[in-house]
Formats: sequence, structure tokens, C-alpha cells
Amino acid sequence: MVQFPRPGSDTNTIRIEGDEAVVAKIVAAIQSFVSVRENQINEIVDVAPARHGLLIGRGGETRKGLEKEFNVSISVPSTSATGTTRSGIKITGAAEDVARATQKIQTMVQEPAGETMMVPRHLHHVIAESNNGNLFRNLSRTFHVTIDHAGQQRPARPAVAGPRSRATVHGNLPLITDDADDGNDADVMSNHVWEMEDLMASMDGMDMDSTIPWVFKGGDAANVAKARQLVAQALDEAQRSVTGYLVLPDPKTYRFVIGQGGSTVNRIRRETGCKIEVPKSGSAGEAIEIRGSKAAVEQARDMVLEAVITGIAGSRRQLG
Repeated sequence: MVQFPRPGSDTNTIRIEGDEAVVAKIVAAIQSFVSVRENQINEIVDVAPARHGLLIGRGGETRKGLEKEFNVSISVPSTSATGTTRSGIKITGAAEDVARATQKIQTMVQEPAGETMMVPRHLHHVIAESNNGNLFRNLSRTFHVTIDHAGQQRPARPAVAGPRSRATVHGNLPLITDDADDGNDADVMSNHVWEMEDLMASMDGMDMDSTIPWVFKGGDAANVAKARQLVAQALDEAQRSVTGYLVLPDPKTYRFVIGQGGSTVNRIRRETGCKIEVPKSGSAGEAIEIRGSKAAVEQARDMVLEAVITGIAGSRRQLG
């Protein structure tokens, strides 16, 4: 029998009765427990809430493993906690165990220093939208690398000009129809309107000296190096980038550029690496915008014209 003092009692005596050997073991166990409790300390480790998951693990497995390894208790604040308590990880145990657990936890949650590349602010969005708008996603999926900007605010997205039209390019164009007796391949090749505009020239008057840090984090050193190389390549291409404006004679032929479910334009994007925006069918005189290196833009233009010629030919065959 083990009898503990009642709450509020003025005595602190625990009464133990039974076989002498059993009583001796219980007394030793209680004394050991009390000794451990008397020597316990609480340590608060400040950890960014975004990194708490590294300590918890799936189903709490990581936390349980740490508690078992260091013989400590670890308390992680709930997501509803506010203020300074939101980031405080509480570690309870013997002083030496808490010290070892604290060192381990600080190592686990330490954010990698990262590598920094300074990017011209006026090209920030151009680079971020490279790889058909998937640069950041590709860096994360392929190299497990993320980008932040060291707390700096990203530059505002440049104002988007309205769609180019045949009026802003030059002249009116004869229509090419799907009728079997009207038009031919030469109509498409000779009657379209094409202009190219140098990206850097279009930014005349903007601040070309201001930069923003791109900090590469995550991944190993080799992957960070590859990610930096990809961004450096995108920066180089941006500085040599042009935008082509292609106006087709007949607005109904834009559907041939898009293809079923976007298949044709997506193929051209993949093969050329260009960013391509196609007006909706029926948008009379609006230009297809193609952005990339000069050679890639010209290649994309030729592929677009070829898709239109192929589409018109297919429509005429169906008409008989």
C-alpha cells in the first residue's frame, strides 16, 4: 500500500506498507523520481513558426524521437498561440539532457545561409516569368531550391500595354478565309504583319542601376550552383530579349495557333522557349505576342505561320 498526503495537507510524508523488499524498491523508485524532478530545468528555444514542422515530423515522429534520444519533454506551441509564445519551443529535463537537445534542435531548424545574386529590378519580373512563367516552380521541383529577397519588397509589375493591333502596326490586311476558292499559303506568308521590339529599348527611361537580391536557399551546393546558372542564363536572355508582334489577316485563324486544348501553342512554347500570348479567335487585328531571344522569336513566328497554313489546308479539305 502506498498512501500519499491529501492535497492541502500539512504533511509531506508518503506511507508505504508491504513486503520489506518491495517497499525498499518503491522507496528507491520514488526517491529517484524526486531527484530527477528536482534537477529538471525548462529551456525555451526561439524557433520560427514556419520551421516547427521540422521538429514535429509526420504524426509527431520527429518530436518523439528527440524526446527518446535525449530523455526530455518537448512542447511545441499550437498554431493558435500568439505573441512571443508562438515561437517558443519548451524543453524540459535534466540540465545536461536539455543542453544536448537544445543544440540538436538549433541545428535542425537553422536556415541555410543561402547564396545571393543581385538582379536588376527592371528585369525582375521578366526573369521570374521566364521558362513560360515557371522559373520558381522549376527551381523548386528540379533543384529543391527556393528564392527569397532578403526582406526587400519585390518591384511593382510593369504596366501592361494594351494589345497591339493592325492599326498600331501598319495598315489593313485582306482576309484569308476557309473557303476553298479563297486564299492560299502565299496569302498567309505575305499578308501578315510582323514587327519586333527590343526589350531593353522599350525600358528606356527606367532606373537601370537599382538591384534586388535573389537569395538561393535549400538543396545542396551542387543544386544551388545549377539553380544560379539557370537564373544567370535567364538574365542573359532577358538582356537580349525581344518581343515580336504578329498580326494575321483573318482573326478566325487564331484558333489554328492555339490548337485543341492549347496543344499547338504549348508545343511551340516548349520547342522555342518563348512566352506566347494569342488573342482569342475573333479578335480582329490584335497581335500575337512572342517574347524571347531574337532567334527563338523568329523560330516561333515561323512555327505559328506554319500552324495557320496547316490549319487552313485541313479546313479546306473538310469543305471538299
